[in-house]
Amino acid sequence: MDLTRLGPYRVTRKLGEGAMGSVYQGVHDGSGKVAALKLLATGLAHQEGFRLRFESEIETLRRLEHPNIVGCLGFGEQDGMLFYAMEYVEGTSLDDVLKQGRRFTWREVVDLGIQICTALKHAHDRGIIHRDLKPANLMLTQDGSVKLADFGIARLYGSTSMTMTGAPVGTASFMSPEQAEGIKITDRSDLYCLGCVFYALLAGRPPFVAKSMTRMLNMQMNDTSEPVSSLVSNVPQELDWIIGKLLEKKPEDRIPTAAMLSRSLQAVIDAVNLRDQTLGGPVETQPFGRNQRVAPADDPTRLPSRSRIGQSVDEALAHEDDADATLASAADPGAAPTVAANDLYELADETVASEDQPTLASPSRAAPGSTFKLEEDEDDKRSAGSGPGTVYITAQEAAEYDAEAERERERLRPRIISSGTVWALVAIVVIIAGTWFFRRPPSGDRLVMFIERAVEDGSNASIEEADDYIKELARLYPDHPRLVEFEPVQQEARFIRLERRMKKQATKRLRRQPASPLERMYLEAISYEEINPDRCIAKLQAMLDLYNDPTLEKDQMMRDYLTLAIRKIDRIGKRIDEYASEHLVMLNGRVAYAEKIGQTNPDEAAGLCRAVIELYGDKTWAADVVARARTLFDQLSAQP
Repeated sequence: MDLTRLGPYRVTRKLGEGAMGSVYQGVHDGSGKVAALKLLATGLAHQEGFRLRFESEIETLRRLEHPNIVGCLGFGEQDGMLFYAMEYVEGTSLDDVLKQGRRFTWREVVDLGIQICTALKHAHDRGIIHRDLKPANLMLTQDGSVKLADFGIARLYGSTSMTMTGAPVGTASFMSPEQAEGIKITDRSDLYCLGCVFYALLAGRPPFVAKSMTRMLNMQMNDTSEPVSSLVSNVPQELDWIIGKLLEKKPEDRIPTAAMLSRSLQAVIDAVNLRDQTLGGPVETQPFGRNQRVAPADDPTRLPSRSRIGQSVDEALAHEDDADATLASAADPGAAPTVAANDLYELADETVASEDQPTLASPSRAAPGSTFKLEEDEDDKRSAGSGPGTVYITAQEAAEYDAEAERERERLRPRIISSGTVWALVAIVVIIAGTWFFRRPPSGDRLVMFIERAVEDGSNASIEEADDYIKELARLYPDHPRLVEFEPVQQEARFIRLERRMKKQATKRLRRQPASPLERMYLEAISYEEINPDRCIAKLQAMLDLYNDPTLEKDQMMRDYLTLAIRKIDRIGKRIDEYASEHLVMLNGRVAYAEKIGQTNPDEAAGLCRAVIELYGDKTWAADVVARARTLFDQLSAQP
């Protein structure tokens, strides 16, 4: 198809083409700015439910405004074809850099990792999971920074007839075990994929290599990868440990958040710098590995780079379909029996997708809750030079619509009327009465939209706000079909309020005898929450064990306290996990250092072990590293 225009953009050249559509470079008529235009395949727009997912995912993309994320400029429809405009990035993908033979030093990987973590935190804080994190979606810009591309794309294509229903979402060689198994994914799925990226940047290949998709998925779910330090020299033990934690099969065993991972990566640099100062000289950090090329000083792929490649982020995406051909040739009985290392890397780079179910933390914004509808209308033809049958909405226009919706929500938000004079109260009553007579109440669909947005935010205040809207929906539309679906939100809001009230009253109520033994147990336990969280969890768990008798009759208040205990254990446990992840990096590094100098400087090594035992001996999460320190200390003490 000879395409010359897309909405307000003049098409200048074609960047690439794949099974899902084509990518073009375009220049905006008004501003003259260059953009990457993604035109979806014609058949997709007519598939059932795809248009709603397109609107929903574009709404997700435009909410991501971060220097390390490729930005969405707008979206639209032209002659029945859906398209969207993205920021045009001058640079090259990390995938192309790896295929050129480049290997990264551990310091370069840590620097890139910290940048990627800030992008993931920005997305995860908004309830958005990338689902397809891999080197091909990471762009290295001219100034040496990295940009993450294609948020939501795997989910967008997840239910098309061009994919296999029930298949995983992502790229096989950089896919988390839960994605490979086709079960619910979380923020930690992205962190597993990032661990695979770190591994590939250091070793030149992903953790697992296979010649078939089935074998690759099975390896992601069941096999344990070699430590990257066994393939590459000079990788700090702390970074090796972090990559190992990211590649844990169970999500709960991984580093919990992108923010914690960023701090842990910074701790690697601090630990190595401290070790360098102690040993009196820096550790060699040149590029390393087997059969690899050391980039010269003028190599454009060296970090920080001043790349002259000038490649768009979407040019890199155009190479994705090459993996299909490679995989097909590997399955062909007539193919050559040997496969080169680069071919193996290609075999693992195969994108597959499916639909996953929405959760309470990330509700679906399908109709009727979708914000935008790409229906042709004269009022929607906003772009200069757009022809008949064209609708285009810029990200700025969408943001203005959101602002208008926010003002409407602010208007509808329940207000607390302050006490005042009788005349002031009378005036308020008159205003409310006049509004009731001359203005219609909000529609059920609008209230549902407000509820979904509040739930998506996920904070306690937003959940309580959603509960207020649900009550308003029940009052105005008692037979609305979504009310049953929102019952868990109301239950969550009830426990949030109950927990806040109990925490506020804990100190006051402990001064007198509480109403029941269970209440006193709970209040005593949460009094340790800030000063000794481990003891708080232990007391709450003991309370649960004490009342874990199905034959014991429990009233509503007892059931509430037991539920609050379960919620509190989960929340404090997550805080301890975050705290532990950061400290374990440092502790493992110090014990490893003590093991290294044990023969040459036993007194210093013994002092390090004694400090670890004294400070962390009572921490259950530090049991393994304390045991290492205790064993080494006993060995050093036994020496003559």
